[in-house]
Amino acid sequence: MASARVGELDLTKVLFAVVAVCLVAGCGPSAELKKLTKEMLNDPESARFGEITYSTSGKYAAVNVNAKNRMGGYTGEQCQFFEKGNDGKYSYTTGLDRPCVKGDVEKHAKLFED
Repeated sequence: MASARVGELDLTKVLFAVVAVCLVAGCGPSAELKKLTKEMLNDPESARFGEITYSTSGKYAAVNVNAKNRMGGYTGEQCQFFEKGNDGKYSYTTGLDRPCVKGDVEKHAKLFED
């Protein structure tokens, strides 16, 4: 495949670099949700994230996270729910002492929308 060149700049390599940075640094709503979740934890650096799911409307999100408690042991994966405000930013709403399962985020959305 031939790549487009601008002067000595290879645009294919630039695009690849941008995608790589987003994958490593985290771009988009999942990075915001992970940051918010870490802010609530006793040991933010211990956070191990599982699946992040979104409601069909995109207004609600569920984050699975396992992190250390005050005693230094892992709690087991727990579900944290977030709601997107009018400003486009997420805020914490509630959590469960179990992992999120399929359908949880839609049930949560229904509770808040009714």
